[in-house]
Amino acid sequence: MRPKQERLWSAHILPLVALAALGAALLPSSALAQSCYGGYCGSGDGADGDAKVEVTVTISVSPANAGTVLVNNTEPKSGVFTAWQGDSLVLEAIPNDGYVFDRWSDWFSESSSSVEAPIYNHKTLTAHFVKDSDEPANVEVEDSEWLPKGTVALDKRGNTLADVSVELRLPRALPSSGVLVSDVYDFKPDGATFDPPIPLSLPYDAGSLPAGTDENALAIATFDSALQDWVLLPSEVNVQDSVVVTQVTHFSEYAIVAPMPMLPGSVPLVTPGFSFSSLTVTPGTAYQGQDITVNVVASYVGSNAQARTRMFVTLDGEVADETEIVLSPGDNVFVKFTVQPPKEGTYTVEVNGLSETVVVTGEAMPQALTQAIALTNQDGFRPLDIGSPSLLSKWRYAAYAGVALVGLLILGSLLRAFKRRVLRYRYDL
Repeated sequence: MRPKQERLWSAHILPLVALAALGAALLPSSALAQSCYGGYCGSGDGADGDAKVEVTVTISVSPANAGTVLVNNTEPKSGVFTAWQGDSLVLEAIPNDGYVFDRWSDWFSESSSSVEAPIYNHKTLTAHFVKDSDEPANVEVEDSEWLPKGTVALDKRGNTLADVSVELRLPRALPSSGVLVSDVYDFKPDGATFDPPIPLSLPYDAGSLPAGTDENALAIATFDSALQDWVLLPSEVNVQDSVVVTQVTHFSEYAIVAPMPMLPGSVPLVTPGFSFSSLTVTPGTAYQGQDITVNVVASYVGSNAQARTRMFVTLDGEVADETEIVLSPGDNVFVKFTVQPPKEGTYTVEVNGLSETVVVTGEAMPQALTQAIALTNQDGFRPLDIGSPSLLSKWRYAAYAGVALVGLLILGSLLRAFKRRVLRYRYDL
């Protein structure tokens, strides 16, 4: 290597290499080894440090050219919409002339043309349309045995209602005001209305009611997709026949709800379609008063656009913390709890059926005493470190050191350049 190249290497390139090496040494290894699970990418610092990533929903229409799908009031280019993980998307199916919206499929199964759902993973979604028919219904309502005389029953297009059906389905979410104690009945067609209201009667199994339930307090509720909750309706209970009766003005999803049982240690049910795995409890051995971190993976495999459920962490059967999550089909998310056992002992930590054990061994020793005990096992002596700087302070000190190093390198380069000019001037003289 020629002398000029050697000076360039030592004066400019070598210091930059040194700075890069210093930065790599200071960077936490967790930040260098990020991982992703189910579309959820972690920063290495646990659930609180997880970073959002971009996800997409690929949309198609069946049959082709039968309608349009808007996502957040925008038509996606080439049928693909990009969002940040965890964003809530409003999807609206708009039929073209001659068609009406029928249903959604793939990502979720819904019959409402407008749906709001959170997105955590890459999704595909199909909007189905059917040809519109303006032909009047063939069956007169007055001749239908299931309707009271004089009832005006119309479908969502304002035509006289002809056929009706009912399906059993999984609940989209648990009611916030109680517990579901019957099947969920989805009455069809959607959008059917009745004037005056018609009676609706649903059965229940008295032997399957949760312990402590007041049978006379049962009520029929309808699911409100906007609230994602069940709304109680004025109802009457026929205990002898085990049925609950109410009056309805439209078709929707209906079920019987019982007030929440007020028994010690009772935990509400989990919405069907949810599952939980990968429970971790850290530390496994803790001091009294120390926070315990509980992490679990929650998944949803149902068919609804979004489903809501509650999650509970218990210590020996007593609820210590709780939260509520909303997921879409195929979603996997990390859920974090923080609990603090009240006293010494061995505790069973349980989250929705998963359990681990944690041991609490007493109060933690003061930091200075802990360091003093550690020093007795060392041959040398060094001052006690009563208050170690925080991670932020360490990074601040590292930044100061880096700035100082850069300043020294720049000053050295300037001094060498000045020296060369002085020598050249003296030589010219």
